[in-house]
Amino acid sequence: MLFSFLFFFSFFLCSFLGVYFLNSNGFIFELTIPFSLLSEMPLSFCVDYVSLFFFSGVSIISGVVFLYSKFYMDEQFSVFNSMNYRFFYLLFLFVASMFFLVFSSSWVVVMLGWDGLGLVSFLLVIFYNNSSSLDSGLITVFTNRLGDCLFILSFIFFFYGGFFSIDFLSSSICFFFCLVIFFGCITKSAQVPFSSWLPAAMAAPTPVSSLVHSSTLVTAGVYLLIRFNYLLSSIFYLLLPISLLTMVLAGACAVYELDFKKVVAMSTLSQLGFMIFSISCGYWLLGFLHMVFHAFFKSSLFLSTGNLMHYIGGNQDSRDFGSFGFSFSSKLIFSMSCLSLMGFPFSLGFYSKDSIIGDLLFSSFTFSSFVFFLGCCFTVAYSFRLIYMGFMMSPSFFSSTGFYYFTLSS
Repeated sequence: MLFSFLFFFSFFLCSFLGVYFLNSNGFIFELTIPFSLLSEMPLSFCVDYVSLFFFSGVSIISGVVFLYSKFYMDEQFSVFNSMNYRFFYLLFLFVASMFFLVFSSSWVVVMLGWDGLGLVSFLLVIFYNNSSSLDSGLITVFTNRLGDCLFILSFIFFFYGGFFSIDFLSSSICFFFCLVIFFGCITKSAQVPFSSWLPAAMAAPTPVSSLVHSSTLVTAGVYLLIRFNYLLSSIFYLLLPISLLTMVLAGACAVYELDFKKVVAMSTLSQLGFMIFSISCGYWLLGFLHMVFHAFFKSSLFLSTGNLMHYIGGNQDSRDFGSFGFSFSSKLIFSMSCLSLMGFPFSLGFYSKDSIIGDLLFSSFTFSSFVFFLGCCFTVAYSFRLIYMGFMMSPSFFSSTGFYYFTLSS
């Protein structure tokens, strides 16, 4: 409860400060740490409306996830023991790493947040201590490490160059910096060909999935692309086909996937491709708006999915999810989240997605625009399929569902 109160307070504080800095340039807060007898290491934090608005979304989602986690862990372990404390401390370290990444203005702080996210995400994925969780955790950490290696090399390069602040970047080293950001962002945001770790991370507990897939780990790469968009315009031609391929392949896989939780994970992949495509087309502000809105309805989609899975004994087969006769609130939140995901008129996703689609439609219609609209059609298809299979189709396996419902009633 203390963590939830802290994050809710952070949400209100960041929201008010974000509105205040909306028409200003913000400010940079710097701390210097003695590194040796002759040098100091600066820790710089940038406070502007981009970082404040994004972290306000992270804060309120984290507060809700912590409240949900209390009931989730009580149900899993029946008593509040050391496993629960370890889970909550890992979640708090996860959000703290995201804090360093969001407000970073020096490369040292970027590395603290970036490596912190990778390490804590591995510990959260293997939280259940079984073989499948270990396999998923190893896939997650090794795939992300492919891009993190360049970040570590860049930190060594900046260290020996005597530069710790990002403000020194110039055209002479811009290509190296663009290469680092490019590989780091496509691995952390699970773009093709590094998409396999995101469905594997579903082995983590449901509160972790709702936090990882909405506003923290997968959006870290997108956030850095938005933060350094003024330097990365030279490599946007590389991001364009990768984001389109990720969007279309993830949407096509989600249409045929039977695992209910993996369909939601594939939808995250599709939306990440949507965001990166909009950034590569120059609409970084609309991409940032969609990233914040996506964090809200994707976290609610995961939390409602976890609640619905609880009613059928943790089963994730979508053929068992038909004709739910209980938990009206979860069904309502799930349906509203799916409508926001497809950009239904006057939903939350409508105001960000349709603005990007409208700008692309009325600016210039190219082959990439056609592929982009095809990916959006896949989003509508699997969103309607989720609603249909969850609440309109009769379940295929009456025996297992009926048996579990009988045990709950008795």
